[in-house]
Amino acid sequence: MAGQTADLGEYIAEYHSECPRRITSIDHCRIFDTENRRLLKREQKSRVLLYPGCFNPPHLGHYNVLRRAFEGSQDINVIAAIVLLLDDDSLEAKCEAKGQILVLSRSERAHLWRSDARVLPQWWIYDGSVRDWHWLREDLENAIAIDGFDFQFASVLGPDYISRFESYSGWNWSCHETITSDAGRRSDLDVIITEESVINEFPDHTTLEILTSSLLSQTKKKKKTGKERKAKTTKGTRNKTIWKNKPKYNPKKQKDSQDRPSAGKLTETSCEADVPKRATVKVCHRIGEETVWVRFVPADADPLDISATQIRELAENDTMSSHELCEKLRGLVLSPDMLTEIILARPTY
Repeated sequence: MAGQTADLGEYIAEYHSECPRRITSIDHCRIFDTENRRLLKREQKSRVLLYPGCFNPPHLGHYNVLRRAFEGSQDINVIAAIVLLLDDDSLEAKCEAKGQILVLSRSERAHLWRSDARVLPQWWIYDGSVRDWHWLREDLENAIAIDGFDFQFASVLGPDYISRFESYSGWNWSCHETITSDAGRRSDLDVIITEESVINEFPDHTTLEILTSSLLSQTKKKKKTGKERKAKTTKGTRNKTIWKNKPKYNPKKQKDSQDRPSAGKLTETSCEADVPKRATVKVCHRIGEETVWVRFVPADADPLDISATQIRELAENDTMSSHELCEKLRGLVLSPDMLTEIILARPTY
């Protein structure tokens, strides 16, 4: 594709096996709506969030983790998100191990995502197999690279997969950038940051970087100024760092400022007393691999404690009427009315 911009949705549609180019009409298999075309731009790294999961069923915890990851990463040019539904056999094995029987098909889970009005138009719900996804991703990345655009996936993980006290390689679904949030459930990454606080960081990861919502909103406006500080480690506390400031940027390791989790303009930390706890975005880099990082975007309200396991237990309770079940599911899941219909249509419930 020539020009300074290119439509990400057109690339996806061309290589998606369900809508081959030769039969694609103007309206067929539109990945993103016309008012929200996701554009790749030259001389600028574009990121797309990849959010894999069982989503059995998709609930508000899942939704809010993705929403906060998307909203809190606009400073690194996240232009879209793709929800990747794991194959049915993965769900069957997981539910069998827990003694549960509610396994929603990939098609049902996709419909539950797509039918909820809260899902953003910048998100695409992929309902193909995981195997096909790997082929689609390879074709997509190759085609975009050939056309001269800088493009990268960043994975989204819930806080149950990442802890300050457990090792995390920094790689997930072939992505070396990970974004997480406590919007779906509580996380031990959400700690109050002050100049004197001691942070237990990920094993094998180093200096934590603090960004605030005010800084994120100023990414394209101006550079924040202030005193530069250094990071120092307290004696006898391996992997425990007193936060002062991020390491210096090494231009030999990155092509441009957007290779880093915060753009080059975000060079100053913000540990002021008036910065609310929920205004901080935290980034942790892997030792020796500056481009491998984890970004924590906090919830914008009290974290939800919603479990798909508990929702399945509720759904498998055959003593409730359809109205009672729907009311119980409302406030917990995406598309509660549709999910109620799906559950009640099954002969086992």
